[in-house]
Amino acid sequence: MADVGVRIEVTGSGMPRLGVVTAVSGAMLTVLWDTGEETSFIPGAGDLRVVTGRRRRASSPPARRATAKKAPARKATAKKAPARKATAKKAPA
Repeated sequence: MADVGVRIEVTGSGMPRLGVVTAVSGAMLTVLWDTGEETSFIPGAGDLRVVTGRRRRASSPPARRATAKKAPARKATAKKAPARKATAKKAPA
């Protein structure tokens, strides 16, 4: 299923239509088509194809893939018992 912001192509009984998903409610999609029209529908099996991922803003540069760095491994430490309060001892009488 397509998510909001994904560019899709819908093929049906006519020419394929291209648009961007603007809302998803269960199986129902709302799509803003390239022609400027907006439609809400439930696509049939095999009618929907995701063309690209989320749409980028025209002003932002293409995203670069960051190299993933692993965090240093943490050693497991045993928890210490809580400190006991010192009690005042009574002097023998």
